[in-house]
Amino acid sequence: MPTNIGLDERPAATATSSARRNAAEPKPGSRDTKAKGAREHKLGATARSFAILEHVASSRTPVDVLDIISSVRLPKATAYRLVDWFISQGYLSREPGRRRLIVGPKLTNLAFGALSSSMRHDTPHVVLQRLVHTLNETCNIGTLVNGEVAYLDRVEWHIIPDQETVVAALQTGEVDWDEYPVEDMLPKLRRDARITTQKMGSVGWWGLLRPNCLYPPFSNPAIRRALLGAIEQREFMSAAIGADPSLWRVPTGYFPPDSPMASDAGMDALSGPRDLGKVRKALLDAGYGGEKVVLIAPATLWRARMFSDVAADLLRKIGMNVDEQIMDTTTWAKRLVSRKPPDEGGWNLFCTSMQGMDALSPATHPALRGNGDRAFPGWPTSARIEALREEWLDAPDEASRRRIAVAMQDQAFIDVPYIPLGTFYPSTAYRSSLTGVLDGQAIFWNVRRRA
Repeated sequence: MPTNIGLDERPAATATSSARRNAAEPKPGSRDTKAKGAREHKLGATARSFAILEHVASSRTPVDVLDIISSVRLPKATAYRLVDWFISQGYLSREPGRRRLIVGPKLTNLAFGALSSSMRHDTPHVVLQRLVHTLNETCNIGTLVNGEVAYLDRVEWHIIPDQETVVAALQTGEVDWDEYPVEDMLPKLRRDARITTQKMGSVGWWGLLRPNCLYPPFSNPAIRRALLGAIEQREFMSAAIGADPSLWRVPTGYFPPDSPMASDAGMDALSGPRDLGKVRKALLDAGYGGEKVVLIAPATLWRARMFSDVAADLLRKIGMNVDEQIMDTTTWAKRLVSRKPPDEGGWNLFCTSMQGMDALSPATHPALRGNGDRAFPGWPTSARIEALREEWLDAPDEASRRRIAVAMQDQAFIDVPYIPLGTFYPSTAYRSSLTGVLDGQAIFWNVRRRA
């Protein structure tokens, strides 16, 4: 990224004669003076914005806002306002688990797109394109992005819902990569020497059961708490992920296992002995009166569907009046954001899974919020969770953040914005002719095809 942006906003040249200067300058308060001031202010804001992006992009380590204020010489309020806007637009991001700033996905895409576009039309690329036509062989120029290289000129992404079809296409070479093979398919893929399977990262994904806190019965926190005693995370993991315990991890609290913010706070609610009779009584004592519970589930999102089936069966065992509604994924997604009452097209419960990276800290955790109407669907309200989150964001050091995260988990077991169902570790599968596949999500930097 260019590093030649100047913040010196002094005029580039001035007249040598004061008389000429006075003659050229508009009178104070005139329309010309106001227009000139507006242009200079606009230019200053633009230069400051680029200077912030330049500072973050050129730093070898994450930076905080105080670094920006010092290096770019910005007023504190201006720096925080611009940084917040860049984060909201995706140009900057918070470092996972910390408050420091890193380059965001939108800025990375912008930089990579500009570099790729410029290379596509430069002389070396034109020469290579002619060579491709002459030799009928693939040639390309790698583009460096944070030390990673893009060797592939094009990637085609196909959406194939049926896993049997995907696996067959992978084995025949019709496709090169299956991003998320269903766990039941992994033994078959591992036996095929033409296929390589690889676990995706170490943080994993987490399953959750999300109640709608706007309507009975789950508008009552005591009923949400009573459900905790019925949850056996192993049952959810075994049904949706498979019997192999190396593919999942329980118990899981409100932060990923072994992550910096994870703790044992309140975990007895999930890991203690399960007694469905006691749960049934606790529900009645909390005021459950047999209201219908609408549990919505997607037909083709495998893990969410399996989680939902286990949840529906469990809820019936503890005496809840369950109406499990299975629908196509598009309808399910639209229902999730509906705030209508359950008997008017809304819902009471749904199950899903999310990436563990999202839950590493209270700053990015989408489901561990208590901000009501502005929250992730389910819309829980908890002033205490929100206050602890703000305290975590202002904490001066890691020890303080961990202490606050413990308090947040304790409070989450009281307010129950959702119920954790366990952590699982998906695998990806690709043709063994592909090399350089990086750990984590399916990204295509560094990937090349072996001859």
